[in-house]
Amino acid sequence: MDVVGWFASGIGTVGGFNGVAPTRLLDTRSAGDGSCVTSPRLLAVVNVAGVPVTASSVALNVTVTNSDLPGYVILWPAGASRPNSSTVNFVAGEVRANATVSKIGALGAISILSSGGCPHVIIDLVGWFDGGASFGVGGVAAVTPYRALDTRSASNTEGCLRGYRAVTMAGVPGSGVPFDATAVLLNITAVSPNASGYITAFPDLATPPTASNLNFRAGQVVANGVWVKVNSDNQRVTLFATGGCPHVVLDIVGFAVSSMQPAPAPATVGTQAVSGAKWPDVSDPAVMTDGGKYYVFGSNTNVRNIPVRTVTDLTRTYTSTGWEQATSEAMPTRPAWARQDEKTLWAPTAAKLAPNFYVMYFAANRPNAPQPWNPQCIGRAFASLPQGPYTPETAPITCGIEGTGGALDPEYFHDPVSNTSYLLAAFSDTSFSIHVMPVDTWGSPIQQSDAAPPRVIELRRALVGKQTPPEPGFIENPSMVYDAATGTYLLSYSYGDWNTANYSTGVVRCSSPVGPCSLQSTTPWLASGNSRTGTGGLSFFAGLDGSTRAVYASWPQGHEAQGGYWRAGSLAVVATGAVPTLR
Repeated sequence: MDVVGWFASGIGTVGGFNGVAPTRLLDTRSAGDGSCVTSPRLLAVVNVAGVPVTASSVALNVTVTNSDLPGYVILWPAGASRPNSSTVNFVAGEVRANATVSKIGALGAISILSSGGCPHVIIDLVGWFDGGASFGVGGVAAVTPYRALDTRSASNTEGCLRGYRAVTMAGVPGSGVPFDATAVLLNITAVSPNASGYITAFPDLATPPTASNLNFRAGQVVANGVWVKVNSDNQRVTLFATGGCPHVVLDIVGFAVSSMQPAPAPATVGTQAVSGAKWPDVSDPAVMTDGGKYYVFGSNTNVRNIPVRTVTDLTRTYTSTGWEQATSEAMPTRPAWARQDEKTLWAPTAAKLAPNFYVMYFAANRPNAPQPWNPQCIGRAFASLPQGPYTPETAPITCGIEGTGGALDPEYFHDPVSNTSYLLAAFSDTSFSIHVMPVDTWGSPIQQSDAAPPRVIELRRALVGKQTPPEPGFIENPSMVYDAATGTYLLSYSYGDWNTANYSTGVVRCSSPVGPCSLQSTTPWLASGNSRTGTGGLSFFAGLDGSTRAVYASWPQGHEAQGGYWRAGSLAVVATGAVPTLR
């Protein structure tokens, strides 16, 4: 017996392991469970043996018996695409078992599929890992299986595994494993070796251990799950094989962290921090880059529903009348479902979906709301030109619950890793949470019956309340950007009272667009300074040079009581200088 690590434990420890008495989830030898799993089958795990809805993944033991042909068994999150990995490989007539961790998917379930005729499959639940926004020390998260190495692949120029080989494990785009993962859970498969031998995995550049992770005989296809520590300097593990030159398939199914990669250092917005371009009369700014220009959208003003300006120079400061192109109206007609008598259209965000096809999301109030500011809803409009005019749809996409606040501050985000687009929104109900909704190529939220419901990133008071100022009234204005240097995602948000100098911008770092996320600092990312106040509404956007930029709203000190939105003094600032930048 070789000890390879330990888990944090206890309910409420985010990412912590909670063991259970082995509980049988599936036994195809039993008449009630069906005889074959030759087509994808959902297997419920939530509310089984005490697994709560907050669990992120489950620890399983998978056994195959009575197989009449060679084959494999695959496990993956329900609702996700089937991976090209395998969990157990077997030959005819043998009994083969493997331990694994599977991420929980839609409906609190995992998916299972087997090949090789009609083998009997037995799955036992042995524990679960708690989910949430930030990891504790030793916290664990599962990922959709990611193939890190296949020596049979044509793209693998080194061929079969002869001796030692280092493989990058953390921060690889598409893997879901953050840059600072301290260990990875691997499924290692030896494929048809020409001699008996073994494979061992260990941290790159470390002394090779005497332990083996996988033992095989000539001609076998054998898999085993193993935890391996990652070299913290180069994010690699090393494989070593004996037995001639076996082919090896390596799939990542989970990872452990001690803490998430730090975010850029916090900054106070003073004279140095606002040294970039300044755009007057723009609140809740959002920028779309298209055709060599920046299109600047803002919340409603006294004269426009949604104003849009055109900019080509991010270093230039403009006056109210000195824009390169006169301010125009992005959406001349207010949606019929929204209030018509007040300046209640705000936080627009626009994106190019196809040539001559643009979408804009915005927040608005419905008529006959029980209170002046709720329920808020998110609407959508389309245009053939980036500056509009945009035509709104006849109904909102989503609304909050009557009397609880509503849905507001939409933000469109396209993930370059998965090539998936998302709509982020703040729900100002009692949960104070950020909702992340996948959208299709036309910008419509995906709500199929077999898809996972909108994921809620847990930016709640228990997390954000650790920052200053404490106990923010709302968590709103989400914006997300992919940080290629670390393979993680930065999610910014505004919190505090938007009508005071306490309004600030915070940030968490996430391992995927839908979390889990980790709080980066007990101080704001952006806060009021000696020249500007109420720093919020930050939005990331792409620079014409390919860089990642950010713009935020603020107003002069002394204007707090007036509010910083459609009133005098509102100023959007392109973050440069002392403002944190991405690596």
